[in-house]
Amino acid sequence: MTYHEFNQEYAKVGGLERALLGLSFEPGMTAIDIGASEGIFTRMLCERADTSQQVIAFEPSQQQYESLRQLDTQYPNLEIHNIALSKVPGIEKLYLRTPESGQDHALVNFGEERQMQLVKIEPLNEYHDVAAQYVIKMDVEGAEGLVIEGGMKFLQHAGRIRWMLEFSPSAMLEYDSYCGHKFLELFLTHGYRILEVQHGGRTVREITAEGADTYTTALQLGNKFSVLWLLQHNDPLLQGFKNYNLSSLVYGAMARSF
Repeated sequence: MTYHEFNQEYAKVGGLERALLGLSFEPGMTAIDIGASEGIFTRMLCERADTSQQVIAFEPSQQQYESLRQLDTQYPNLEIHNIALSKVPGIEKLYLRTPESGQDHALVNFGEERQMQLVKIEPLNEYHDVAAQYVIKMDVEGAEGLVIEGGMKFLQHAGRIRWMLEFSPSAMLEYDSYCGHKFLELFLTHGYRILEVQHGGRTVREITAEGADTYTTALQLGNKFSVLWLLQHNDPLLQGFKNYNLSSLVYGAMARSF
């Protein structure tokens, strides 16, 4: 795939997030897509991967899992799991997407009439490889806390690991009143820097321990979400974020890669 083709296909909606995720997925790393949905990010990661790299996708919805399976024949390095991730293994109800409200499927019912299906639940720890380096994208409609509780081996991982996640404190409260600021503090205490890319990559906001509560409360009161990057304090990618010129950083790197 050429740089121009990559830009045309993946830089339409949420293009900066996709481009940054692709840039973060460096040679030698394993990519994990938690909440893969129809596979937009999964496909991009597969395109970026070389023959030695693995892409692992988790999607609990049977309908969207069937869509993902169409990628199997195209990408031999792709591994797809029709499960949801949580604290402990088991079986749970998955409330399915309602196009009328715009709500995606989730493990809790957000007060609407929704169809459901039973899904298998496993902890993320089951897929941990101590020798691997990871880039992880997570979009699980407020269940981020449950995923991390079942994935503490990843949080404590000694090797390189980069996270991109959709952060919605109001949705997180639906899961056993899990507090968004405590979720952020968990990463901060494990040596992560938390960054929100704003204004199309022109500015970057860092969420510190002192500001995590205020930041979370503002999102919660507005019923809004943000896309956060969680990078280890010694990650060389941090320097690119600090430069506050992410658009040229991303597209320059991709022009060299394709």
